[in-house]
Amino acid sequence: MKRTNRQAEQELQQDLAVVLTELKKPSLTEQFLSQFLTQTEVQALAKRLAILKKLHQNYSYAQIQKELAVSSATISLVAQIKDSEIGEQMIESLSVHDWATKTARTIRSWFAN
Repeated sequence: MKRTNRQAEQELQQDLAVVLTELKKPSLTEQFLSQFLTQTEVQALAKRLAILKKLHQNYSYAQIQKELAVSSATISLVAQIKDSEIGEQMIESLSVHDWATKTARTIRSWFAN
């Protein structure tokens, strides 16, 4: 791919950010990711989020490496953003999603019996 200048690259990244922001439903975001990225690229992003979550839960690098089959370099890269504003926002979003999923399962189980 021909190299673009820095300003053009920034504009492309801003366009991507706008599109991702406008996809309000997780199902639309999943569809976008699966159609625009390879399975390997989607998996790499998902693993980085999982690393962030496990670091927040105080997993060791060794535990994360074993469970997710990732390198310590990848864990270190994610660890650098863990305490940043964006890292904290992602952790909060994941925590809310986990809570909502568990609550929904519990409520469904009440009516299943």
